[in-house]
Amino acid sequence: RIDKKRVPLTNKEKLAFYGLVRYPNMTSKEIGGKIGLQEATVNSIKNRLKKEHYFRKMYIPRYDLIGSIFLSLDSFEGDMKAMGSEAISDKAKKSIRDKLLSIPELIYAVSSEKEAFSFSVFSSWQTYRDIQDFFDDEYHKKGIKFNLYDNILFSLDKTTFFHYFNFASLIRKQFEIDIIEEEISKPVPYSTYKLNL
Repeated sequence: RIDKKRVPLTNKEKLAFYGLVRYPNMTSKEIGGKIGLQEATVNSIKNRLKKEHYFRKMYIPRYDLIGSIFLSLDSFEGDMKAMGSEAISDKAKKSIRDKLLSIPELIYAVSSEKEAFSFSVFSSWQTYRDIQDFFDDEYHKKGIKFNLYDNILFSLDKTTFFHYFNFASLIRKQFEIDIIEEEISKPVPYSTYKLNL
């Protein structure tokens, strides 16, 4: 559950927040009609939550329409120890992290001392292979060992996105909002769409 001390929102603010996330392309008036709040209330709460950094607006491109042909999901587990027993220096870790973050194909990455996960899109198999080879060489040179490495590739011309950064259901559950979600009968921008149109 969300700690109410850390998220001091009123019930109306929670409801409006849910509406903003669930219907990102609607006006305040349209959102208000969906969730039972006045347009002015939705607008006021939207401006306040935006100012307090509860959310930010992002435009996420359709990967297939900008020339990408597949996406790659990678997960790592390792002890960040050098071959032998020496610990990897902070400088070496920073060097690898900086190189990783400089890759334009990298869309999302998160890591701890023992685990990492990344999400990338590629426009050619050669680019993908070159990046894989580069990091295999970097990890080997710096003595980084992985206990587990998993990689899944999705060809975009055969892939359907059912949920795509859709946080509405999570917010509804976490804030215990008593509202029935509509069935999604057609693609919703940035939450659900089929790529092979």
